[in-house]
Amino acid sequence: MREYYSQHKGEPQYKERRKKYYKQNIGEIKRRAIEWYQSHREKCIKGMRGYYQKHKEKILKESLEKRHKLGLNKRRNFLTGLSHTKEYKKLYAKRYKYNFRNAGELTIKTIQLIYEDNIKKYGTLTCEYCKKPIEIGKDNLEHKTPLSRSGTNNYENLCVACERCNYKKNNKTVEEFMEYLKKKE
Repeated sequence: MREYYSQHKGEPQYKERRKKYYKQNIGEIKRRAIEWYQSHREKCIKGMRGYYQKHKEKILKESLEKRHKLGLNKRRNFLTGLSHTKEYKKLYAKRYKYNFRNAGELTIKTIQLIYEDNIKKYGTLTCEYCKKPIEIGKDNLEHKTPLSRSGTNNYENLCVACERCNYKKNNKTVEEFMEYLKKKE
């Protein structure tokens, strides 16, 4: 079978035949895979541990990035498990699309105007919240009222913020964020 596979793996007919076979025999394929794993369990676990030891830093980095993307912080709350359900994800996606559609169009001219006004106002690219200069590439376009809270893409609702402030602000309004900063100080 390996010989046949190596000779025919790039052919479209071979791929179609494999797909068809998989669809027809999916139960049997899964059963054999489970059976094989059970009979070679120690070998598999040893291999996984070895892989983890070799690639520990990479795995941890990817894990942190994934947690950040999902919005999971170091402090967990009891709702964390809820956000991973299919129903919650569907509702979140629908709400996001609705808010995004109602926000209006974000044009390049608007973005350029915001950045130009920021530079005119402060002399250099500066964060609207912490008033510190921002390095190029470390800046973010920020919605004062977030899209998730019925914000828009209008000029009045946009500003430039540093990554740190943008991350801390999350989905707070400007007033809520300023109160949050005062409490932190």
